[in-house]
Amino acid sequence: MRYISNTPAQQKEMLGLIGVSSIEDLLVRIPAKARLSRPLNLPSALAEIDLVRLLRRMSGENAAADDYACFLGAGSCDHAIPSPINHLISRGEFIDETLIIEPTERESKKTLDQFCDAMIQIAREAESTPQVVHDAPVTTPARRLDQTLATRQPRLRWTP
Repeated sequence: MRYISNTPAQQKEMLGLIGVSSIEDLLVRIPAKARLSRPLNLPSALAEIDLVRLLRRMSGENAAADDYACFLGAGSCDHAIPSPINHLISRGEFIDETLIIEPTERESKKTLDQFCDAMIQIAREAESTPQVVHDAPVTTPARRLDQTLATRQPRLRWTP
């Protein structure tokens, strides 16, 4: 995605659409003690090609998601979910407790074994302390977006 700057007139129009006259008015609700009182210490601007090279080099230092098992929620969410699945599971024929698992051919045996171990642990927890499984996830702040609701009723403007 390319960065496209906007003109002062475009900025004024956007601010007007959300009901403020300046960026400062937009930020007025943020307490002064929570604001940075000095300019950010940022490096000089780079040409686009140099920035792309820098970001590619930096991203190469990240760990790949495929190198680790991801067990968010009450199970593993580290799998691609084909688009028809969301449609199918929202139909009345499926009950809420249905769990569709469809690992791809690129999943390693180690990852599948880790997933199976997690499912076995969850099944044991469901027998011994069902409330723990029912309340999961308890440590992750992330939750899944209701894609159907977001499509049917998009919220394009933030409201406090």
